[in-house]
Amino acid sequence: MSITWPRAAHRVTVRRDLPVPMADGVVLLADRYAPVGAVRPPTILVRSPYGRRGMFGFAYGRTFARQGFQVVLQSCRGRRSRPP
Repeated sequence: MSITWPRAAHRVTVRRDLPVPMADGVVLLADRYAPVGAVRPPTILVRSPYGRRGMFGFAYGRTFARQGFQVVLQSCRGRRSRPP
């Protein structure tokens, strides 16, 4: 099996704070990065307790979307613990 990456870099659109309802009634948020002009792009789902923005969003969302993938960065339960 081989994977072919698109050669052309796409412009990227971002929709932020999309609600994702869970079975127990909790609503988590997601950001969706999409390549402009791509028809039915494959989707990459990234779930993380470390946030969806900043360098994390840039590294995963924008980078893969420029290559033709749709990327959904979803918050999940739990947070990075911080020292007191």
